[in-house]
Amino acid sequence: IEYSKKNCRVGSWQRVKITSEEGERRILRPMGNYDTLTTKRLDLLDDDALLDTQEELARKLCEILDENGIIPARILVCGFGNPKLTPDSVSPKSATRVKPTLHISEYDESIFDQLECSEIAVFCPSVPALCGMESSVCARAVCEKIMPDVVFAVDSIMTSSIERLGA
Repeated sequence: IEYSKKNCRVGSWQRVKITSEEGERRILRPMGNYDTLTTKRLDLLDDDALLDTQEELARKLCEILDENGIIPARILVCGFGNPKLTPDSVSPKSATRVKPTLHISEYDESIFDQLECSEIAVFCPSVPALCGMESSVCARAVCEKIMPDVVFAVDSIMTSSIERLGA
């Protein structure tokens, strides 16, 4: 297991790199890179700081794609959370701010070609308490149908540290 931390304009990035089965057992996650951005509490940030945070996240996502040699033609953005529970509604609200384009591609390729962008689909599965299924089951079904090159999963309450909630 390798740990690294790097400061940025809006906070700090921590990367946990799991490179062995021993690391998988210790961290209870599959091998891979896990990047976490820690900021101040989002509700305390002004508009400029929020914009800087968005830009930092976009920069990091592009960096990760570049590191892995991925040029996605088709992207799925999943916003996991309960839209009826305020702290858990951040993810679906964030995901729905992404502009979908997959439907344009399927409707009229000539119009889509003028956009010069990836095919983007946005999906916000509900939580088991509201729909009776795990969100991951719903997301897998969508992935099997549209076959994205990359999935961006947004989950505002996915943390094991209470201090990180809202940050």
